[in-house]
Parts: sequence; C-alpha cells; structure tokens
Amino acid sequence: MIADNCYLIGGSRDDFVVACGDHKVKIYIEHLSGKPHKLIIYKDADKKWLEPHENESISVEQHQFILDALVKHFEKLGNVVEVQ
Repeated sequence: MIADNCYLIGGSRDDFVVACGDHKVKIYIEHLSGKPHKLIIYKDADKKWLEPHENESISVEQHQFILDALVKHFEKLGNVVEVQ
C-alpha cells in the first residue's frame, strides 16, 4: 500500500499501475542509474483512469494525491524521486 486505499499493483520498465479503490491509473516513469537510484515520474502523461473507468477524468486533487504517495513510497525505499 502506498497510501490509504491505494496500491502499486504492477507496471513495466516505463510505467506503474496504481489502484485506488476500484479505479486504476498508469503513471509513466523513467529509471536512471546511479547511487542512489533515481526515478523520474512524469506527472502530465496520463490523467484518465484505466478501463472500465476510462471515461472518467482524474481530478487534480486525486492525481496529486497519487503522485505524492508515489514520491513518499519510493523515497522511503531510498530512491531519489523527481516529478516532471
């Protein structure tokens, strides 16, 4: 769990899928090498929920909550996180 009712449920080299309740969103990222590990989160890449809620927009507040939760989660793991 990365925040209240929000979970990191998967992803790939270039993205994470975050579930908040029954809604899911894909957040695009970039891993940079080095010590400590650096992670860039792209905040403007996608602001729509995934299916079956794809016709619903994510509010600015919801999107910011998810981004803040991801930053806090990965910083706690020792990563340097930048949001662009």
